[in-house]
Amino acid sequence: MAKRRKRTGPSGAKAVPARFLLEGFWYSVEQSGSLLHDATALHEAGRYGTAAGLTLLGIEERGKGRILRDLWKVGTPVTLEQITHTLGDHPRKMKAGQTLFALSAPTGSVTASFVEQAMAKAGTPEAREALQKLADLALERGKRTPHERHEARERAFYVDPDPTGTTWRRPLETTKTTAEDILLMALNDYSGQLSECNNPTGPLAEALAGWPERPSLPPLVWPQTASKPPIPRERT
Repeated sequence: MAKRRKRTGPSGAKAVPARFLLEGFWYSVEQSGSLLHDATALHEAGRYGTAAGLTLLGIEERGKGRILRDLWKVGTPVTLEQITHTLGDHPRKMKAGQTLFALSAPTGSVTASFVEQAMAKAGTPEAREALQKLADLALERGKRTPHERHEARERAFYVDPDPTGTTWRRPLETTKTTAEDILLMALNDYSGQLSECNNPTGPLAEALAGWPERPSLPPLVWPQTASKPPIPRERT
């Protein structure tokens, strides 16, 4: 890893050591895995609202880890105050913590027509146009997801009035399908993070080699009742 200059922030305040950022990254991934373990157990027990809430906390915690990892990789000095401010942005952590999200394509929808066109006319200009439109839809969905997930986390834990003021939103009304969709996407994301951490390369491998006493990360535990298998990951 390249040598770093004297670590001071923009205001002249003392910057945190690079090792501090690396530890924060690792501990956040560890906590994300623990939260997803508990979410899986609750999902199996039929506690879908709380399972969804813990899943969303796990996504946010993983996002915190990715932000800290990126700060460590860039190497620009940062102060504790800057870190605290950055990590106080919940939607930002949600965005950083989720690389997969659902793009619904019900029968007869515009999205479904793009999918059909891309598959039926593979390799043609029409297929490429359809794929580009799907990519645009996915990008737009990705922009909305962090804020939606943050709001969903609140709904998963707390009873609140709905926007009309005529009824109440209850966590116990969370459906199995809703909770499972969130959980499986989060577990697939965590699987990818595990692959990176357990098979590090480059500067990350060098830095982790200098920290042999670091804790092991929780393994991936897939729900036995899940309707879908995990996304295969290549071993390196």
